[in-house]
Amino acid sequence: MTLNKIKALYANEIIKIFHRPSIIIVTAVTLILSFLFPIIIYKLADLDYRFYDENENERARFEEELTQAKKDLVSAGFSEKTDTIEIETEKGTVSYKMTLYSGNNVPSLLSSKLCYEDLLANYDFSKYPTRKTWLSMESLICYRKTLNSLVSMQMLPLEERDEEWIKDYEKALLFRDQFRQALIGHDYGLLCKALESSAGNVDAVTPDVCKSLAETDPNGELGFQEALYLITYLNEKEEKQAMLDSGLEMTCTLPRILTEERKEILKNGIQILQYKFDKRKNFDETSFYAALASYYTGQVARYALLVLLLLIAGSSISQEMATGSIKSLIIAPVRRWKIFISKLLSIITCMLGISVMISLLSILGTGLFFGFDKLPPYLYVSGGQVAELPFPVAKVILDLVENITPFFYAICAFMLSCFTKNTGVSVGVATGLYLFHDVPIILTDSEVPLRILDFTPVANLNLSTRLFPYTDLMFTSEDFSLLQTGGYDFKLPLWFSVAYIIILTFTVLFIAFEQFTKKDIQ
Repeated sequence: MTLNKIKALYANEIIKIFHRPSIIIVTAVTLILSFLFPIIIYKLADLDYRFYDENENERARFEEELTQAKKDLVSAGFSEKTDTIEIETEKGTVSYKMTLYSGNNVPSLLSSKLCYEDLLANYDFSKYPTRKTWLSMESLICYRKTLNSLVSMQMLPLEERDEEWIKDYEKALLFRDQFRQALIGHDYGLLCKALESSAGNVDAVTPDVCKSLAETDPNGELGFQEALYLITYLNEKEEKQAMLDSGLEMTCTLPRILTEERKEILKNGIQILQYKFDKRKNFDETSFYAALASYYTGQVARYALLVLLLLIAGSSISQEMATGSIKSLIIAPVRRWKIFISKLLSIITCMLGISVMISLLSILGTGLFFGFDKLPPYLYVSGGQVAELPFPVAKVILDLVENITPFFYAICAFMLSCFTKNTGVSVGVATGLYLFHDVPIILTDSEVPLRILDFTPVANLNLSTRLFPYTDLMFTSEDFSLLQTGGYDFKLPLWFSVAYIIILTFTVLFIAFEQFTKKDIQ
């Protein structure tokens, strides 16, 4: 009998909530915005990110660039002078025939000219288009850099050249020849050897990274963009391993000692990155913008959701007090705790239902505009193995977790509504509390206040980075990590935060219950 009365009261509360025009309008706007906001990102995004034109005639392109380089050299006042100079060495005085270059921007222009002349004479463009594979492009880049270095060295006045200069010049010649052989022969082994010989003299990938790519791509067919993703995975692995080895993590202030929890996250992150490398779990720029659209849609919708929830919760009691409709419930043969439970359940239903609908519409809009296959899964480690959680599922759960803070302040608005019986005060104060939520973390950057913050709602209401610590590994971008809301250095275990939220919410609801069931409510 009691359950039936609560059900009836609950159904009545749901009907009353969505009979209010303001709630209907805000809900409709929020849901429509969640679906259509991805199209704004889609229209703003530059999805024409191809590195090369598949129909491009590469030989003709290099011929044009060679012609332009020759013209630019003339305009730059390029000149060269050959002379024989004598240099004192350990073996005595030795004569060297040397060239001196002069002019403006000579290293870049002359190295381009020399490179293009060599390519046009010796390179097989039909077999290995330079922009199509990473091996060709990386070898070409390194070859150009070594040519540039050689030309730069030959701009030093002849009288300033000494034995040390000759040794450096001979090394630069060796590097140039090795990278040239790797380019002409399209050979990973030669490229790795050249990288080892140059030992950091050429700004390129490390020999270890090159060897890892060679193992997964023995024929040198790996595309340039795809290889960049794989290289990023390898580099991130090295960074995480370096932190584990040092036991320290760099932050915006000072290095911090890694906690056991953080060490476990780093180890799992390394395993996830290796999994992505082995499986070639790559997502192109469309995936990046799709995740970007989903992220910003969630952020915008969260504020709309907050407004909606505060309106619903903050007016649940005060609205009926203003209209006098609560009198019919008070005088009815129904205990007040049942009325309270029905109102609370209706608010919770709206919270969860609207949050899930926003997430689903966001996913639907993003998938329709960008493609559902472009939405990356959430990767995590379970039982020592990497597992995948489909993006829609991960997004819905993550949104619910990130909405804990708006949910809590909506409960606060409900309490204030019971306390003040004034919608304006309830919504206004709850909104102010929400806006002030992150201020303590923003204003402080010292260790002591952060430890104090461990025991405040500021630190414990945000569980997203603790329950989803690998969101930054869902895709690859050097710009920023989506969905990564980190920045706070948690010292207390997860169970403490969960218990903290439960106790804090129970306390707020208990106060609301006490106020609602007072005998003097008329």
